[in-house]
Amino acid sequence: MSVWEQFVSIHAVTSGMFDDMPVAAKIKEAQATLLTQLWKNTKDAMREPNKDDKPTDEQLKMIDEATKETAKGFGVSNPCRALAR
Repeated sequence: MSVWEQFVSIHAVTSGMFDDMPVAAKIKEAQATLLTQLWKNTKDAMREPNKDDKPTDEQLKMIDEATKETAKGFGVSNPCRALAR
């Protein structure tokens, strides 16, 4: 797993946006969906952490938006609540 994939995976889980996922067993599937979506839509931005660069605020926003959409697709009704904590 590349640096950006590790970062996104850890960030998605520690942000709390996957906390209310109805079936915990779906976390790995949600992770795969999130990583695929980010790579497909923001490949250049996701390459930056592989260069030992700290993710920018813009990249974190992209990751958070993609994580929210992924969480909603897996039955989390209000993933935005996690960011307000």
